[in-house]
Amino acid sequence: MRQIKFFLAVLILSQSIIFSQSGWYQVNSGTSMALFQPIFLNANTGFVFGTNGISSSIFLKTTNTGINWNIISNLNYRINSYQFINLNLGFAVCDSQKILKTTNGGFNWNVIHSGPYATAFRTISFIDQNTGYVAGVLAEMLKTTDGGGTFINPVLGNPFNANTISKIIFTDALTGHVTTSGNYKIFRTTNGGINWSITGYPFLDINDIQFINSQSGFAIGAFSPPNIQFCLTNNSGASWSVNVVNIGFQSTFYGIYFTDLNTGYAAGSQGKIITTTDGGTNWLPQNSGVTNFLTSVFFINSLTGFITGSSGLLLKTTDAGGLVGLNSINTEVPNNFSLSQNYPNPFNPVTKIKFDISGKSVTQTFLSVYDILGREVEVLVNELLRPGTYEVDFDGSNYPSGIYYYKLQAGDFTETRKMVLIK
Repeated sequence: MRQIKFFLAVLILSQSIIFSQSGWYQVNSGTSMALFQPIFLNANTGFVFGTNGISSSIFLKTTNTGINWNIISNLNYRINSYQFINLNLGFAVCDSQKILKTTNGGFNWNVIHSGPYATAFRTISFIDQNTGYVAGVLAEMLKTTDGGGTFINPVLGNPFNANTISKIIFTDALTGHVTTSGNYKIFRTTNGGINWSITGYPFLDINDIQFINSQSGFAIGAFSPPNIQFCLTNNSGASWSVNVVNIGFQSTFYGIYFTDLNTGYAAGSQGKIITTTDGGTNWLPQNSGVTNFLTSVFFINSLTGFITGSSGLLLKTTDAGGLVGLNSINTEVPNNFSLSQNYPNPFNPVTKIKFDISGKSVTQTFLSVYDILGREVEVLVNELLRPGTYEVDFDGSNYPSGIYYYKLQAGDFTETRKMVLIK
């Protein structure tokens, strides 16, 4: 009898694990090095690099959407950034002004440029297989138009005032953008890097910048916690709005990624992840489950994304970090926590569940669905939520007809209700 009970317990636990991988969860990277810059070239194939921060780096690759990762190369250089043009061709920049190139998908790298100084290239942006830019410390910038065969400095004058170029990104052959550390400015070129003009005045350094199309760009950077600095352009970087947003807790964010004009994510120190669904006006925290230093974020599509961090951390989500189906329908603070009856009920196959979060600060909130045997079949919400009224969809398409229970846990509040799926 004891063996039967143990078997049933394991069965229930295993089913719970199978159906409950909601939000952000860890995948095995196979390394303890700090990881950076997840990039996917298609739905299956992606890369990240790791470094010990001193003199060596590794590249990791997946060919099954990040389920498994393999170390494909070990390098005696400190990689600072990289870019793949296609599945075979890639470039990377390092300390000592080194530029590396691979033609076999990252398995082997060759040094194609090594500078006379010990300064570092920090950032890279290739437009195609021939034309690319690298930049870094002391405002050093180089350009190639022959796939790394030769490099020249394209810049006239000294527009960056010898400050470190922390990020460079080109959106087409002529239009590029640069952020600098030390003088807190965003620059733009419209003639292929020859002339640069100041287009944005952040309060402090910008840590990451992304363009989702030729017109719309986003940037995030340091400010005074619990405030973040969020920058936005909708005119190809000709001008930037610089907004200070209070997120309610302390963290500095180093990676940003928008999946569309409204939905974006940022990752930073102390394992903090925040998300916006209104183009950056408001940000809500998501639960990472870790306290690591988070470095970069990348999404393959609107649902599947990855975050890298210290100590070999690699996080993955397949439901937008738990954001799928969750809508804030009222920001007024309710008097009490509550869980409403789902509607419609009975339902086939989708129903809505509404609940209220009360209090004065964010609350760790769980909303889970269980079958009649008490097995957890799906986690609908696993988030830090601000006070307000929320609504989430439960889709029963993959489940048989029957009685199900849904339970809300928010702080010390717990409530369970019953619903009926009829097909």
